[in-house]
Formats: sequence, structure tokens, C-alpha cells
Amino acid sequence: MSIQRPALVPVPDPAPGSVAEPAAGPLFRIERGCPSPEELAALTAVLMAVTAGPGVAPDDTARKHQVVALWRRPERVTGFDGPRTWRAAA
Repeated sequence: MSIQRPALVPVPDPAPGSVAEPAAGPLFRIERGCPSPEELAALTAVLMAVTAGPGVAPDDTARKHQVVALWRRPERVTGFDGPRTWRAAA
């Protein structure tokens, strides 16, 4: 049993230099299949991201608020500090 995915038919862009009018109909059409509302939402998000263009910077607030681990991380400690150093074994 195979799952049939919907085929998308792109809508052509208006000619360069012309004023784009609001769309009277749908922007894309599902040719086959029956996508769920979640699949349509994902498709809409992808299409909106693609049409945003490369000049738009992504929202990077997640990296600004990253939590740093403040406890001791033994897997990141080197095994040997040097021949003349003492280190307490934990």
C-alpha cells in the first residue's frame, strides 16, 4: 500500500514591472490526495518562508536566551593537566 502525496501546481508570477493585484482565487491547488490541516499548515509555512527571500534574517531569539549549564561537566574535563600539577580526583 503506497501513500499518494498531493501534487502542487504553482501559480505563475506576474510579469516584471507590473503591479501585482490581490489574488482572486487560491494561490495553490491540491491535485491529488487529501492533506490534513497540519500538512496544509506546514506547506503554507514553507511557502511563506521561501517567498520571504534571502534578505530576511531569521528570528534568532532562541540563541540569545540559551541556558548555560553552570554545574560541573566531567565529560569536558581533560584527563591530564601536566606532569607537575596536582588535581583532586572526583
